[in-house]
Formats: sequence, structure tokens, C-alpha cells
Amino acid sequence: MNADTDAVGEGVIRRMLAAASERHFKNVLVLHGRAFAAALSAIQHDIDIQNLICISNIPSNPDIDFIASLSTTLPLRQLDLIVAIGGGSVIDTSKLLLAIAMGTSAFDLLRNEIRGKDRPLFWVAPTTAGSGSEATHFAVAYQNGRKYSVAHDTLLPDWTVLDASLTITCPPSVTIASGVDAFCQSIESFWSPKATDTSRSYALSALQIIPDNLTLVLTTPAHHAARQNLLRAANLAGKAINITKTTAGHALSYGLTAELGIPHGIAVLLVMGPLIQLMAQKYGFFRDSSAALDKVLMPWGSDFVAGFMAFQKCMLDAYRRVLGEMRFNISGTQMMRLMEQVNIERLKNHPVALTSSDIANIYAAIFETRERL
Repeated sequence: MNADTDAVGEGVIRRMLAAASERHFKNVLVLHGRAFAAALSAIQHDIDIQNLICISNIPSNPDIDFIASLSTTLPLRQLDLIVAIGGGSVIDTSKLLLAIAMGTSAFDLLRNEIRGKDRPLFWVAPTTAGSGSEATHFAVAYQNGRKYSVAHDTLLPDWTVLDASLTITCPPSVTIASGVDAFCQSIESFWSPKATDTSRSYALSALQIIPDNLTLVLTTPAHHAARQNLLRAANLAGKAINITKTTAGHALSYGLTAELGIPHGIAVLLVMGPLIQLMAQKYGFFRDSSAALDKVLMPWGSDFVAGFMAFQKCMLDAYRRVLGEMRFNISGTQMMRLMEQVNIERLKNHPVALTSSDIANIYAAIFETRERL
């Protein structure tokens, strides 16, 4: 293929698999988004890898039953390398299979019990600018709609390639949801009680990059420099939360995805609006501690709270223009399930001790403004 007809991502994929071939790896597993099937097909005959296994049928937020079933079909203990070329779900699935390759059972993952030491190498090329999973030692596992966090040092990739060419075909709705996820991660990392000078530097750098570049790619989707900037920002956000973990913004978001099917990044953004207002109005949290946040969001508002709310509205309006009106209603039973699905570990990492009433009010505020979607 010539430069004008290369399949999406072919250059990146060729580079990674050529590196595997040069190291004489014989058993390589590649998990990838469907958009990259043509690129893999185009180069397989050029790559000297004895057993190259390519899998693309990775669902969003895969259930642990899917992970367990998939693991039984793969020679995980014989692998030299796992390559993940995709978004958060592809990367998380790869991390979970990596843990299983070390000798952990699929269901021990739900208890965050990672066993074994020897593992294949793990290389990643993210295709969305949002989750930052390529920069963290965390993974997400689901069972019956409930999210479980998995964390282990061995889940951190050995090599990451950030290339905007992999994100050019990312749909606008995914671009928005991914970008706001990285944006919210950065804020949560900044205010986390576990924040360090290093994590705050990563978080602030990401926050300085995301708003202008995200709005730019929504009007000019093929803007390579802006997409590269977003990949870098998401990676910085990932590095930040790798140190601090996320907080209440994420803790309260998971049920919105599980119960109502709201994409993860949009769910976090919806939570963060009323959460920030509650922290400001009830707890006075930003009175003495938000000078740096005020500065990075100054173009959007007079202070951090005003700037966040303006940016949130801009992103939700853009999401609505892409997908049209989204209506969701909440029953009393679903509200109870939302409360039950709050991630306690992440909630404990929040700088303000939220009450049950606070959490209920945050959810109520989301549903009162649902017409904005």
C-alpha cells in the first residue's frame, strides 16, 4: 500500500509488530478495535511471528464472564507479548487477560487478587484520548452490571505509542465522551487527598490542553495536532490518577452507565456539575484551594466553578448536537440501585465526606436537568 491508501493505523501497527518480530517473539496476541482489522490484514504476511492471534470482538465494558470465556480460547501462558490497540475497553480487557496469563483466575480479579510474577510483555496504542488506561496500573472488570476495580503494578504497560492517526476515525460522540473523561480525571486527581506535586503537575498540564483542543477537533475532526495534544493530555491525566486514583466524580458515575447506558465520560461529566456546586456552596471547598484551577479555566469563567459549568454546558450541547435528544427517566428502584452502586473505595478518596443526602441530591440534580441531553 502507498501513503495515500494505507489502512487506518497501519504505520503504528507495523512498527509495533515489527519490533515484536525483531525480538523473535513467537506467540503474540493483539486485541484491537474493528477499525484496525484492515491494517492488520495488510501487514501480517510481512511480519515474522509464528503465532499471531488477532481479536477484535471486544464489547464495551465487557463482563467478567466474557473475559473468562475468552481466556479459555487463548494460549495465555505461552504468550510472549500482548498488544492492545483500542480504547479503554480494549486496553482493560488486555490488562485482565494479562493478569490471567500470570496465573490469576478470572473471578479472582473481582477480588483484586493478582497472583503470579511471570507475564508476557504488554504494549499499548490507545485509539481514544480519554481513559488514560495506557498510563495506569488499573483495570475495570464488570459482573452483572457492577463495576470492580483491579489494581496491580504488573498491569502497567511496558511500551505505549501515542499516535493521533489512530484517533482520526473516532466518532464525535466518542471524542467528546473520551475528552471529558480525561478532563474530569484531571480535576479529581488535583483535589484528591493523595495528590502530590507530581500528580498535580500532570493534572494541571492536562487541564490546560483539553478545552481548546477538544473544541477544535469537534469543528475540525482531522486536525492532527489537536488530536495529538488530546492524546498527550489523556496520558497526563492517566499518569495523575495512577498516583491518586479518582474520587466522587467517578464513584457516582458507574451506576449511571450500568443502569441507564450513559457513556462513561458523559456520566462523569453529569456528576461533576452538581458535585462541584455542592462542594462550593455547602462545604466552601474552593474558597481557599482553587487558585490553580481558577487559572486554567479562566477563559471559560470568572473562577473554577463558573468555568467548569460553562465548559460542561458546551460539551453537553455538542454531545446533544451529535446524537440528538437523549431522554432517560429514573424510577425509585433505579435510584436505590444507583445509591447501592456508588464505588465506596473511590468515595473514600474524595476530599469532602459526602453524606447519603448529598449523593441523593447530586443524582436528583442530574435528572432535573436531563432535558439538556
